[in-house]
This record gives sequence, C-alpha cells and structure tokens, in this order.
Amino acid sequence: MQKKISKKLLTKFVEASKEKKQISQNRVTMIANSMNRSQLKQFIKALQNDMLSSTVYVDTAFPLSKIGQNQFENMYEQKDVVFSVNPQILLGCKVTNNDLVYEGDLKSRLTEILEGVKNDAAN
Repeated sequence: MQKKISKKLLTKFVEASKEKKQISQNRVTMIANSMNRSQLKQFIKALQNDMLSSTVYVDTAFPLSKIGQNQFENMYEQKDVVFSVNPQILLGCKVTNNDLVYEGDLKSRLTEILEGVKNDAAN
C-alpha cells in the first residue's frame, strides 16, 4: 500500500524546492528521486498549485511598455507577473490570477453586447 504525503509535508517539500523564490530543477529532482509514483503525483500537483498561486499572467494584443509592465508588477508585487502577447485579444488585456480571469478587451465587450441584443430580440 502506497503512503500519501500529508499537506504539511507537501508544503515543506514545495518550499524546499525553491531557491530565491524560484523553483529549482535540481532541488525538485533531489526530492522527487526519493518518492514513489503516487507521492510524485502529489508533489507535482502541489508544485503546480504553488506556481499558479504565485504567478499572474497578463496577455495583451501588443507588447506592453515598461511603464505598463511596472503598473501590473506594482499591483501584484507579492507575485511573479508573466507578460505575453496574444493577437486574439483586441484592444485590451486578459489577466489570470489563480483561477480568476479578468478580460477587458474589445472582443469580450462586443460579445457581451451581442448576447444582450440577442436576449432582447428573443423577448
């Protein structure tokens, strides 16, 4: 029977995997080598959850200026902010923080308006 890792121990493993607040591949490998398959799955899931909770993703249609990047970094100063360009976003941005997604672009706004018009036409 395979033994599960307690949440407290998983938290310690995740923290031990970091070097200067960044996950270190060498540390992860050292920890993972001592685990069986079931424990390794738990550990990987805990690492993924930690990365999600400590990172904010900002997608924009065009590259942000340094000033724009600084504004997001100041808003989320306790987290790592990752910027990427997504040409499907029209005149705005999409911010993903954990499982919360904020969309403020022309495409999503036009979709909302179209849905409202369709609902009004149906009534």
